[in-house]
Amino acid sequence: KVTVDGQEFSVSDDFKHISRALATALEVGEIEASKILLSDSGTDIAADLDFIATAVGAFHERRDLILQNLRLLLQESQNIEVEEHLRKGLLDAIKFVLDTNDGVVGNASLYIKKCLETMKAMESRHLTLSNQLQNRQIADDLARPEYFSILEFQRSSFFKQHEALG
Repeated sequence: KVTVDGQEFSVSDDFKHISRALATALEVGEIEASKILLSDSGTDIAADLDFIATAVGAFHERRDLILQNLRLLLQESQNIEVEEHLRKGLLDAIKFVLDTNDGVVGNASLYIKKCLETMKAMESRHLTLSNQLQNRQIADDLARPEYFSILEFQRSSFFKQHEALG
């Protein structure tokens, strides 16, 4: 059973198999992959590579959107041409993200450390995906073309996310 937003779901063996495949593709835990599947698709799960590709794409698009929004938030908060009340709102949002509303500035350091660790993990995953794509000739007989499309999409997505985080 998996619980998402307080709702409990019973899962089939097919769902478990797809969750494992998604967890492997995204390098997340099986529970997290199950939550991603359920939040994106509800109970309409299809046991094929296209379905996993769609879930991988949605995951990366969501993550990229969050990072781009964070980048814009930080960038616009430093723009002196932004009206003062808007700038204060942007700075308040940054305090919320950094968890420094209560004045504990050490939380900002923890957030920066987490960002740097995530960048390092993205670099590592990007390298792994690049190596898998380089070895495509060896694996061509073993995998469908969609598999390599997923790898290529993830590789380019990690590059964009890394740039946004940097």
